[in-house]
Amino acid sequence: MGDFNAAMDCQVSQYTCLGKFGYEIRNPREERLIGFCEQYELNISNTIYKILNQRRYTWKAPGDIRRLQIDYILVKKKFRNQIKSSHSYPGFKIDSDHSLRISKVPKHQKNLEENWKKKRGSHKTWEEIKYNINSERLKIMELIVKIEDLF
Repeated sequence: MGDFNAAMDCQVSQYTCLGKFGYEIRNPREERLIGFCEQYELNISNTIYKILNQRRYTWKAPGDIRRLQIDYILVKKKFRNQIKSSHSYPGFKIDSDHSLRISKVPKHQKNLEENWKKKRGSHKTWEEIKYNINSERLKIMELIVKIEDLF
């Protein structure tokens, strides 16, 4: 997708992809990211919730002279209400000038269990598995006999 490095100012916004809460600093790359989000019907989850500024910034300049929110988590508009919070962890120790960004999403247990069962297939008993193994073994033995008869 790319690295937009856009800084969003959400105070006055006519765009549907933005929430009300940005870091109050802008840069020219903001319009590129907004255009991308509008085109693909995405929301910028970092701007939805009001959080402390110290949990909002995602990049720190060398020497800590400037802090910006330039990393974003984009979600489809239809899933916007699924995001429960979105913030950074500036104290999390990673070897980068960027902070770890996290969004909390609820787990839908019922859907997960149904998908797991579909992927895993039907439950087979040990007897069914043994029967399948034996029937495959029998087929292989019959093939071996046919091959031996040819020679």
